[in-house]
Amino acid sequence: MTAILAVRLAASLASAGVIAIGPDLGPQEQYSDVVRSRYKVRVERDRSDTLKYIMTARRLYNPACQKDCETYLLESNVYSYWVKFLEKACVHGQPADAGVTRFGHTGLWMSIPDYNKHGFIGVRQLDNPTKSMFPRQTIAIDPVQSISKIETITQMDVTKKDLQIEYSRGDTFTFPRQGWGWRFETDQGLNPEHATASACRQNLPEGPTYRCWNATVLIGYHPYKLEYVLPDEHARAFTPYEMMSITAAALEKSEAESARRAGDFVVYFWDLEFQREGDREWRPLTKLKLFRYEDPVGWGARLGRYRGRNVLQIDNDGRGPYFGPGESFDIGTPMPAGAPIKRR
Repeated sequence: MTAILAVRLAASLASAGVIAIGPDLGPQEQYSDVVRSRYKVRVERDRSDTLKYIMTARRLYNPACQKDCETYLLESNVYSYWVKFLEKACVHGQPADAGVTRFGHTGLWMSIPDYNKHGFIGVRQLDNPTKSMFPRQTIAIDPVQSISKIETITQMDVTKKDLQIEYSRGDTFTFPRQGWGWRFETDQGLNPEHATASACRQNLPEGPTYRCWNATVLIGYHPYKLEYVLPDEHARAFTPYEMMSITAAALEKSEAESARRAGDFVVYFWDLEFQREGDREWRPLTKLKLFRYEDPVGWGARLGRYRGRNVLQIDNDGRGPYFGPGESFDIGTPMPAGAPIKRR
């Protein structure tokens, strides 16, 4: 990593506030059989010199599990930069160490982390255009505890592009275990002195029955298809409380960005939808709640408008008013264009 990039990342994280938004469902809406999820997102402005990001995750579980239960995450995140690189195995450092970093040019990062540290995760691209657009690299989230994360990052700037991201449950399998990317060995640390080829495992471990989860990314009208794998025992449906969550961090502008009137990061979310097992129609997810709030300065989430529709807008222009801690809201509520936002 270059010294300039290290300074940019450090400056961002030093002032990193956090907000997180998730479903605001009633007692009769705690569905345990959600198997499809989709949404649309657009980064309207990205004039960043420093790291800014919004993570969109969905958590998977086994609703029938009674003992030793685990959950897994599938992430689709927008960052204020993308990294130009060829497909790599395990990267001992930050994703930016894999290639050329382009700040102020939004990247869509499709990710699968291994917080459970079993190595039971993987992803593959289903066609050549997807291989070109979303090359893979494996990083260590936590070098001490050997937590792997497989990242696939768009090889282009997606600012001002409408993106649709959809996940759906697929079939189960036990073989083949090849071709699903790499993961760090879990029986040794990832400190530099251990950074050897043997620390990076290519094949899925033997043992579990694996469950496929399919992802389709529309960039404009161009589809890209990814297939993820997780242990079926712990990844059979989306949890009702996190069938989709949106977490924003480090959106505060740096002093240098403010001095240049730069640093803008404005993102829209809309058409959040899901399907239960057996559904043929999509169900809208419009009732949301801000369930985490940790000192965002000059930025936040609010209702906005894009092409005549309501959207969830996350921005750092400081104009607000922004939703406060624990606040519930409905992005499906009609709001005339240009109307002021009424706070509860």
